[in-house]
Amino acid sequence: YGSANNFSVFYMGDGNYNWSINCTDYASIENSSGIWQLNIDTTQPKINYSGGTAQNGSAFNRNSIYVNVSINESNQNMTTFNLYNSNMVLVGSYNLTDGTTWFNFTNLGSINSVYYYNAVHRDMAGNSNSTPLWKITLDSSPPTSFLLNPYNFANISGSPYSVSALLSDTLSGV
Repeated sequence: YGSANNFSVFYMGDGNYNWSINCTDYASIENSSGIWQLNIDTTQPKINYSGGTAQNGSAFNRNSIYVNVSINESNQNMTTFNLYNSNMVLVGSYNLTDGTTWFNFTNLGSINSVYYYNAVHRDMAGNSNSTPLWKITLDSSPPTSFLLNPYNFANISGSPYSVSALLSDTLSGV
């Protein structure tokens, strides 16, 4: 009376399955569990950067970072958009479960900084995949320049002319 029976099924591929349990006792009385549904999903989601996302290593004079991804997954669940500062400290992480595939990090406190971002998608079965970590520089500071040669009001004759200058930029480079 009340003994438990266990069974295993091996080598079922990804897909949706209906299953039930039927039991007959020694007195030929039958009962059924009803139909249950099972979804097997062993495949990682495919996630890639998509249109509107700045290329890795880009530099811009703005205070926002727009990230757009494409996701190929039949059992979508949650997409997480992550933003890290130049020291790789997480400064923002946003979980979206409504199917949205983009996020705009806005009003960033430090515009003259390097940031890193990525996106992760987790499906309903717990499989996950992420985009690579990309770098973006937000830079509102102008570069500096100092003309060394020829000096101001110089008189030059002959050719070729030699010009030299010191150019620098703290974030984006010149």
